[in-house]
Amino acid sequence: MQLKSERTLERSAQSKGYTLLELSIVIVIVSIVLVPIIRQYSIYEKERLRILTSERIAEASNEVLLYAATRASYPCPSDPMAGIGTANYGIDPCTVPATRAALSALAVGSCLAGTGICKVAGMRDADTVAGNDPILIGVVPFVSLSNARGKALGSEVIGVDGWNHFLLYAVSQNLTAIGDAGLNRTDVSQDFKYGVIKAVDEFGNDTAGIIDDAQFVILSHGDDGKGGYTINGVLHDTCSATSRDSENCDNDAVFMSSIANYEAAGANFYDDMALLTKNPSGELWAYIINPSTSASTGSIYNLNSGNIGVGTSNPQVKLDVEGDVRSTTVLANTLCKADTAIASGTKCLPLNFFAGSAWTMPTGVTTPSGLSSYKNICASTSYDVMTGISSGQVQCALGVNMTTSPASPAAGPVNCPAGEYISAVLTNGCIICTGGGTLCP
Repeated sequence: MQLKSERTLERSAQSKGYTLLELSIVIVIVSIVLVPIIRQYSIYEKERLRILTSERIAEASNEVLLYAATRASYPCPSDPMAGIGTANYGIDPCTVPATRAALSALAVGSCLAGTGICKVAGMRDADTVAGNDPILIGVVPFVSLSNARGKALGSEVIGVDGWNHFLLYAVSQNLTAIGDAGLNRTDVSQDFKYGVIKAVDEFGNDTAGIIDDAQFVILSHGDDGKGGYTINGVLHDTCSATSRDSENCDNDAVFMSSIANYEAAGANFYDDMALLTKNPSGELWAYIINPSTSASTGSIYNLNSGNIGVGTSNPQVKLDVEGDVRSTTVLANTLCKADTAIASGTKCLPLNFFAGSAWTMPTGVTTPSGLSSYKNICASTSYDVMTGISSGQVQCALGVNMTTSPASPAAGPVNCPAGEYISAVLTNGCIICTGGGTLCP
C-alpha cells in the first residue's frame, strides 16, 4: 500500500506541469521553426518596401515629365526642411516669384538660407555661358505636382519612399523657370542639350546611356536614410563619408544608380534607389501658361528651335508646307514663293502689302531689285493702274482711253459709274460694269 501511494503521488505531481527540461526542449523546437519564418518575413518586408519605393520613384518621375510638358519647364526642388503643416511643404519654390529670384541669384556651391535647397555646379557648360551650368538639389515638390494634375492636395505618395523619407530631387537649373519672366520657356525643346547631371554605376562607370547629360534625378536614400529627410523636415541621419551610397548625398553633380544592394559593412555598403532621366528630345508643342495664375490659357505654341516641314524634309522656314492646305482662317505675317530663296526672305511679301500704304523694309533686308521698301501702290494718278507684282514691286501702266460708244472716243480714261466696278473684259476690248453698262475703246 505504501508503494502504491508513493507512485500515485508522483503521478499527481507530474500532472501539474512540465519540467524545465521539457520546456527547454519546446523552446528549442519553436526557435528552430520560427527563425527561418522570421528571416523570411524580414526579407519579404524589405523587398516590399523596395518595390513600393521603386513604384513611387517611377511615378514621381512621370509626374515631373508631365509637369514640364504643360508648363514648358521642369519644377524646382522643394525644401526638404519644410515638414508637414508648413507653408512650403512639397511646393515648387519657383512658382513663388520672390523665391525664384532668390534661387536665381544664389551662388553656386551654397544653399538657400533657411532651407535645404542647394545649388551645385553641373558636369559641363551646356549653354556656353559662364562656366558649368548649375544644378538645384532638394526634394520632390509633390504638392505642386499633384495640384497640377488635379490630384488630392499634398499627395505624399509621389514624394516619399517606403520608409517615409522625402525622395531627393535634383534638376538642371536651366530647365526650370528660373531666369524667365514667367513660367514659359521657349527653349525647352532643347532640354536634351541642357542636362548636366552625371550617372554612374557602383563601380563609378557611366551608366544608363547618360554621359554627363541627365536632366534630373529622383532617388531614395534607402532603409538607412543617410542624407535623407523625414516628412517632418528633419535630417534622418548624416551622410556617410565611407559607404558607396555617400555619392548620393554629398551635394555634387554625380549620382550613383546601382543594379544591386550591398549591405556589407564599410565602403561597399549601398542601399539607395535612384532613377536618372534623360529625355532624348523635347516636346514639340506646349500649353501657354498665364504667369499670374499658373493656369493654362488653352492655347499652344511650338517649341521646336528649328523648322517644321509638312510634305518636305527640307523646311526653309518655321512652318514650311509643300502642297495644299485647307483652313477656314489663316493668320500669317508673310507670303513667300516656294523655293530655296525663302530662308533669305528675298522672295517674300508681308501680307499687309495687299492692304495698306508703302512698307519700310526691315533693317538689313532689301527687295530683289535692291530697293529699301516694298512698292505696293501705283503713282497717285487716276491714269495709273496695277498690272501685276514682280520682285516685291507692283507693276503699273497708264490707264486705257475708254469711250461710251465706238463712235465717240473720250478724251481720257472713263470709269464705271460710281458704286460699280469692272465685272468682265470682252474680246473686242470693251468692258462690262457691274451695273450692266458696256464701255468700249
